Amino acid sequence: MLDLAEMIAVGCAPCLPFYLCYSGLRIVRKTFRDRRAEALAELEQAKQRLASLEDTATARIGRLAVKAGLAELEISDVQLLGEFDAIASRFRAKGTISGAPRPPATGES
Repeated sequence: MLDLAEMIAVGCAPCLPFYLCYSGLRIVRKTFRDRRAEALAELEQAKQRLASLEDTATARIGRLAVKAGLAELEISDVQLLGEFDAIASRFRAKGTISGAPRPPATGES
C-alpha cells in the first residue's frame, strides 16, 4: 500500500489539496467557502443537465405532435394536456412506462 507521499507523487490523491514547502509536505484543507462554491457549481451543472434533458424530450414530443397533425387543430392547451394525460394513464396502466410524477399543470390555455 502506498503512503501519502507516494500517492501524491503518482497522482492517486486528487481529493487532497496540498502544497510543498521547504519543511516538507503540508496538507491544506479547503475552506467552507471553497467547498460551498464547489457544491453550488456541481448543483448548477446538474440543473443544466436536467434542463438539457427536458429540452430534448420537449423537442421530441413536439416533433411527434406536429407529425400527428396536432399543430393544425384548434384545441386549447387545457384540452390537449387532458389528452396527453389520458395517453400517459393508458401506458402507465399497462406498466410500459414508469410512474414518475408529472409536474403540476400551469393552467395555460
